[in-house]
Amino acid sequence: MDRAAMGDRSLVAAVSAPFAHRGYFIPMVSHGQCILVDTASCSGGDQEGGGVMREIWIDAPRVVEDRIEFSLRVEPQTTLYHRTTFFLRFPHPIEPASFPDRLVWLMALLCLHPHWTLLRPCRVHLPVRLGEGEKELWLRLLDATVATLEGNRRGRRAAERTVDIEPTVESVGRTIEIVEHGAPLADVLPLPERGLCAAA
Repeated sequence: MDRAAMGDRSLVAAVSAPFAHRGYFIPMVSHGQCILVDTASCSGGDQEGGGVMREIWIDAPRVVEDRIEFSLRVEPQTTLYHRTTFFLRFPHPIEPASFPDRLVWLMALLCLHPHWTLLRPCRVHLPVRLGEGEKELWLRLLDATVATLEGNRRGRRAAERTVDIEPTVESVGRTIEIVEHGAPLADVLPLPERGLCAAA
């Protein structure tokens, strides 16, 4: 929850603990924890790590009945996460087991990639290889996120709050790596032509 309107430019986890028991969502960040901190002495995103490169290992997603389970490991450990597992549950008649691996990994990366900006500098290990140009796509999304976070960080110098000063190269430089292992993800085959159209 962004409380900038109240004069506090910190970002706070807004999901309360009871949601963990409703079967649809498990919060990974503790309720009410401030996840944007004053890092005047540290140019990276994770002050508690002291600029140490973190290794983030994303496990292969698991399909269990009506849900997809995701998990990861962070070394060295971080206090950012309440837990390092979560799941997405799908209503009947959707069958997660029918999803192609590329779609499942897209869900995983969509959920997890914003976290890497808060754990930087970090190296993210995937047990698969993404499609051509896809890694650079995620890295550019992360670049934009880092620039946004650094531009709204609490604790910036008074001059930066009163004058339009761009974030420094040191604060927004690329400090997130994506390392691919294993076999490449198979392309998704197009559905057979059925004479239908969709609009959104």
